[in-house]
Formats: sequence, structure tokens, C-alpha cells
Amino acid sequence: MSWSAAIKRFSLLKGCRTVVLLNRSWRQLSSQTRAEKRQLIREQIRKELGQGYVAELKEFRANGAKRSEAPTTICEQKDGLQFPAFDCITLSQRRVSLPQDFMDRTTLVLLSMRGVGLTMCDTYRQSFVSEFQDPNLHLFSLEICLVDNWFFRLIRNTLESRLREKLKPSTRHDQFVCQLTNARTIRSSLSIHNSLIGYAFLVDHSGLVRWSAHGKPTETELKSMNFCTSKLIGEVESTHKH
Repeated sequence: MSWSAAIKRFSLLKGCRTVVLLNRSWRQLSSQTRAEKRQLIREQIRKELGQGYVAELKEFRANGAKRSEAPTTICEQKDGLQFPAFDCITLSQRRVSLPQDFMDRTTLVLLSMRGVGLTMCDTYRQSFVSEFQDPNLHLFSLEICLVDNWFFRLIRNTLESRLREKLKPSTRHDQFVCQLTNARTIRSSLSIHNSLIGYAFLVDHSGLVRWSAHGKPTETELKSMNFCTSKLIGEVESTHKH
């Protein structure tokens, strides 16, 4: 090989190596850029969640996150709120389809997202169970634990197992669901303004929310809930007569 040919070959090899190094550097830069973008998105999500939780905690400490007293009677059917549609499975593995399973009966729906809210919901439940013990009444109750945390979705089986151990009596398992999907949609549809408290909804025989309450219930609110339940039972019985 002549000297000039050797120099030419060396130049070509050097050029190829330069291109390879440039491509490698570009890929590293692109990878770093993607990683930085992902990190920025994570930080933004944490910031939004943190701000939301801080605001909820502040409201809870100030007034128990109770923005108003529950109404003393049911709203007109034309003013009722359509309960969001979704399928779920109870802790006893029974499938529930909403709002189809509300049809032809009166239903008390209790919704919580945290332990303190679950305790509040149990106060509503106990009053409801104590007041309406006749098995011939067209009544149904459903407790929903709405999970909006991605971590708990990963340990669903463990979460449900602990709930089975905690919830007494065990007959509650057939009326308790742990809902891990569509949390934002459900929360928005039902105006869940604070995740720390419990919510109670009376749903009529056509799937419409006709009465609701939130936070720690007062004695007056529990009496209103039972009174409104009786009125909705009357609507169901009237429907069956016709």
C-alpha cells in the first residue's frame, strides 16, 4: 500500500469513528433529555398531589371538611344526580354493576378514600341498619372504598385481605367494594371535595342520587337520612303497585 493510500484510509477510519462517537453522544443526550422530562413530570405530579393533600388537610383541621349540613328531605326526581356507571367486585367476590343494581330499590351508598372517612361512613351505616331491619323492604346498601393511589393498586390483594380482617361483621364483605379504577371520574361526578372524609348518598329506584351528606354526621343528619330513606321506600312501593 502506498503512503498516500494509507493516509486516505486512516482519514476515512477516523471520520467513521468521529461519526460513531457523535451518534453515541447524541443518543446519550437524548436519553438524558427523556429521563429529565420524566423526572420533571414526576415532580409535577408529586407537587400537585402534595398541594391537594395539604389543602384537604388544612380544611379538615379547620372544620372537619364539612361545608354544609345535609338537606332534611329528598330532592325532586327531576333534580336528582345520575350515579356514575361502573362495574366492581365485592370483598366476597360478588360482581356489582352500577347503576343497574340500584333499580327497583332504595340504596344507601357510602364512599370513603381514607381510614378516617371509613369510620364516618360506619356511623351512617349503623344508623341505617338499626332503623331498617325488615328484610322485606326494597333496600340495598353498598360501601365503596375509592382508591386513587397507584401504589395500592399494585398491592390490591393485600389491601382487600386487610379490609376483610378489619370489617366486622363479615356480612359486610358482600356489600363492600374496593374500587381501584376510574377514581377521578367517580370523584368528579359525585363532587367528592375532600378525600379525608366519608360521604353518604341515597340513590332511588332509577339510579338517581336524591339525598347526600358528607363528613362526620350529626344526629340531625342521621335522622334526616332515615326519614329520606322512608320516603324513597314509599316511592318504590308506589311504583310496584302501579
